[in-house]
Amino acid sequence: MQKPFVESAAPKSSLVHAMVIIAILWLPMLALNWFTQTEGLKLHDGPEMKLAMQSLMVYFVVWYFIMARQGASRNIVNAELLKSPKATDPAVLAWFLNVDRSFLNMQEQCSMFLASFVSYTLFVDPNVGAYVGFAYSFFTAIYPVLHPRPSMLASTLPRYYFIFYMVTGCFVAAVRS
Repeated sequence: MQKPFVESAAPKSSLVHAMVIIAILWLPMLALNWFTQTEGLKLHDGPEMKLAMQSLMVYFVVWYFIMARQGASRNIVNAELLKSPKATDPAVLAWFLNVDRSFLNMQEQCSMFLASFVSYTLFVDPNVGAYVGFAYSFFTAIYPVLHPRPSMLASTLPRYYFIFYMVTGCFVAAVRS
């Protein structure tokens, strides 16, 4: 039986929720940088960037591993399974939800991570940025193990904080310049 159409139904705004979430992520990292970041912007180069480039390489390996996991899972290893009636089995659907969400979650955060990481390591502190990058890569790598349980927040929340730490570090360094 089809549900009756309700003419007055309208989506609810998530504006307040979004503002609260951003404040929870942004304000602590801004405060941390405000009280610990004492120097202005400075372009780092050459040997100073060694650890940061190693950290970036680790991130790329994790990124491509999760991408290859999704592609191989769908197009090589399980191609026949996905064409069969068993493709709608709950266990199969759960597996592919994990594979897809792992890659999508990584993509969702990728541009913000890379922009904040490159900016922070180039202009604020390449060594701290490198360590943040290593930690970020670790928490990205454990997402597939934790999804879809609520414990997956142990992967996503630290990564949001790492991004906000670096971007607010850049902001504070700019203010101090």
